[in-house]
Amino acid sequence: MISVVASIGEALSQLTPTSEPETTESPLAQSDLDVDTFYSIASNERRRLALLVIENSAELLDKRDLATRIAARETGKPVSLVTSKEYNRVYIAMYQVHLDKLAEAGLIDIERDTIIPTARSADAVREIKQTTGNLEGNE
Repeated sequence: MISVVASIGEALSQLTPTSEPETTESPLAQSDLDVDTFYSIASNERRRLALLVIENSAELLDKRDLATRIAARETGKPVSLVTSKEYNRVYIAMYQVHLDKLAEAGLIDIERDTIIPTARSADAVREIKQTTGNLEGNE
């Protein structure tokens, strides 16, 4: 019995970490994005989806493409099957409210109709994924 306890003690002593434990620091801690601004932006599902779609796109999107891709995610449809009613519902809200909020927070720049992600956008998306889980979906 004593030898079993000694063996367990030896095994446990070998399991002690030899390096510092990894800490998972919030992406916001590394960014100049204000925490209150981030949570205000992230409190709306459509803005979270917009950031995810913008960051995951291989090319720059215009407002129409973004609205179509968000509508597709919200309805669970492929982009090609989004109806004009679904598209318009998203486009109007994005145009009238959400894109301005994202731009004011410094998460995107808008040149004409083209949406350009900023470095802050990538930080916000990492924070969204870290705090809410991976929200990847079909585009």
